Amino acid sequence: MEILVSRYLIFDAYKEIISLLETTTLEMKNKSDSIKGSIKIGASFTIGEYILPNFLSYFIKKYPDIDIETAINNTSSICKELKDIRLDVGLVEGTCSSASFEQEYFFKDEMVLALPYNNYIDTKTFSLNQLKNRTWIAREEGSGTREFLNMFLDINELTPQNIIILGSNYAVKEAVRNNLGITIISKLVAMPAAKNKEISIIDLDRNYVRHFSYLLPKHITTSKATKIFLEELKNYSKM
Repeated sequence: MEILVSRYLIFDAYKEIISLLETTTLEMKNKSDSIKGSIKIGASFTIGEYILPNFLSYFIKKYPDIDIETAINNTSSICKELKDIRLDVGLVEGTCSSASFEQEYFFKDEMVLALPYNNYIDTKTFSLNQLKNRTWIAREEGSGTREFLNMFLDINELTPQNIIILGSNYAVKEAVRNNLGITIISKLVAMPAAKNKEISIIDLDRNYVRHFSYLLPKHITTSKATKIFLEELKNYSKM
């Protein structure tokens, strides 16, 4: 009986050792397989200011061994840097036609009309005719937001009384808040200010949306870290 009990004890100890060895092996494998590397990202302003901060907080926690370097500029500048292979990936809100890039959409951005909070436009009876001969606040040429504003004015045959050009989304929002004019801007930018009663917004119809896209240089092998980054970005954008 004692010999039998001893054999059972030895067998249990053996199973425990094997289990411990398997666990340790798996942990070592996972550690060796952890994704490492670095990514240079170029992002246009709306993406860089309103999407990337939250996403990067999530991404870095999940992939702590990937180093991220980010440059924020307008769409035109990001495309130029990517074409010169100074970036691994570009995240833009405007159009960037070039045979040098692979492009894929990852987020639909709604554009809204932003007005001073105590504006004199009746939002209930709003029509585009009320936007004639007004001062418009615009981003600089090369910006995706400026590109969209130009398209909006052309399509609706609106001629601004004058245009004030500013170099960031924040500056545009502040100009509207201070009653300098009106603008077309991303709802991502406008909503926090509208909730704080700093500005008013009017939703436009479904035609006034744009797509954020990522760009990769063609004929350049995409690193594993960059592929993981883009996959996580696409999944995050669906949340």
